[in-house]
Amino acid sequence: MAPPKYLTLIIALVLGAYGGCSLGPKEQESAPFKARYADFSLDVPKRADLDQAQKVGRGVSIRICDRHTYQAGQLPLCEGLTAPVVNASGLQTFITEPRHGTRFELLRERPRGVRDPASEPMVTIPDARIDRSLDSGGEAYELSRIRVLNPDAPLTTTTQGWPLARCANHPRGSRYCTIGFLIRGAFVEAHVFAELGEPLDQKQIWDVASAVDAKLRALSAGSH
Repeated sequence: MAPPKYLTLIIALVLGAYGGCSLGPKEQESAPFKARYADFSLDVPKRADLDQAQKVGRGVSIRICDRHTYQAGQLPLCEGLTAPVVNASGLQTFITEPRHGTRFELLRERPRGVRDPASEPMVTIPDARIDRSLDSGGEAYELSRIRVLNPDAPLTTTTQGWPLARCANHPRGSRYCTIGFLIRGAFVEAHVFAELGEPLDQKQIWDVASAVDAKLRALSAGSH
């Protein structure tokens, strides 16, 4: 199932919001390219599993593991990012740099040395803990990017407090989520659409975010 039409609009808007300017041709650079956001440096190659990779304004947009373009079994480096948890469209992923001095409370780096969460429903974060003030110097803007079409969808996490996600049911019946976390101070936003019948529970969201985290960190290490 292809992603809903609204995601195309998000792709155009999210990086423009960070860059503070229009997305003209001079501001776009397709892979291969190098980029740095906060303390996170990337060397993005032109590669099948990194489809439509572009540097736009102050961010990077990559569709990870889109299986529509490639025959089954021919898309490399996509372990953990395939059916049924991730549908054939892969994950539209954005990497951006938060404003200088942003204070993070809920958003965090992937924790190390902890157990994977169980296959249980995501844990709702109390509303009082969510920063909504864009003038506070906190993570309100990044948290606002973790959104779905349903305005009542709660901000959630796993029992390990990573990653953050908002999830909803697509009109066609499948589950989809927007996931957010940090890598070396850079903000990562990933959109995952599951196949019909998959709940996108704690373990599934953890596994998807961990696979995206590892793939992006490998780009930083230059492991192509």
